[in-house]
Amino acid sequence: MPIVKVTRNYQITIPEEIRKKKGIKEGDRVVAWMDDEGRIVIEKIEGSVVDESFGSWKGEEEGTKYVDRVRKGWKEREEMLKD
Repeated sequence: MPIVKVTRNYQITIPEEIRKKKGIKEGDRVVAWMDDEGRIVIEKIEGSVVDESFGSWKGEEEGTKYVDRVRKGWKEREEMLKD
């Protein structure tokens, strides 16, 4: 397991072997949070802007309802543009 150093600006470098396995490239976006056991989790964001936003409301019922409404709105707009 590689050990990484936290810089003075609180930045870390994701080790090459992990970047390659997860397909993380320069410019990609990741999301970071702390799980229930206090571990820091970093995941590559894949998908739409709506999916990216959903992570910020994980586990919150109101956030989930909001994201569902946004997704429905996007689907409706998409359908209108097809006509």
